[in-house]
Parts: sequence; structure tokens; C-alpha cells
Amino acid sequence: SGVVEGLARVVAAVTDPAAAVAAAKKLTAPIVARALRHAEKAQAGSGSPLPLAHELKLLASAVRFLEFPNFDEMTRRAASCMGNQSEQSVRARPTHPAVACLSEAWPALAAFNAEPWRSSA
Repeated sequence: SGVVEGLARVVAAVTDPAAAVAAAKKLTAPIVARALRHAEKAQAGSGSPLPLAHELKLLASAVRFLEFPNFDEMTRRAASCMGNQSEQSVRARPTHPAVACLSEAWPALAAFNAEPWRSSA
């Protein structure tokens, strides 16, 4: 997870909001793809939930270090550089990179929340 955390810190240094979102998705896409494969195997009864849990832990490591404390300022600056300050451009600002990654990971997260891992107790 240390490599993933380090790469997430590099992504967090990207100053273009759209590029940051794209880089964050590229970082987490292989993790999410593997998690989905593990979830499918486990749901079919031919796999253990442990590999899925490992991939979700890697995803959490990546998202944890996708810190953009000035993301709103970055998006405003990018919009002003393009000379685009209309109300429509304000609503079209990029999603925070961590949120974009979690949106892409939602099917894997939902699979982990489903049977056979959900406890009835």
C-alpha cells in the first residue's frame, strides 16, 4: 500500500483539476477492476473475500492521500484562466478527485456490502 499512497501523493500535487481527476482515476482503476473480479469469484463461490478486502484496503490507501486542500481555489483559478466565469461553468467544475474515484469504485463497494459477506446479526 505504500506505493499506492506515494502515487496518490504525486497525484495530489497535480494543479490542473481535470488532470487531477483523470490521474486519480488512472491510479485507482486497476485496483477497482481487480476488486470487481475478486467479488465476482467470491459471489460465485469460487473465491475468498480476502483478496477483495485487500483491494479495498488499497483503494482506501489511495483515496486517503488524494488530499487537495485548495481544490475549490484550483477550479476557480482554472476557470478564470480560461476566461469562463459564467454560472454554467461554476456548476461544471470537476468533481473532487477522491469523489471521482469512489464513484468509479461504487460497484465494487456495493458488491462487498452484499451477500455473502453481509452478516444477518
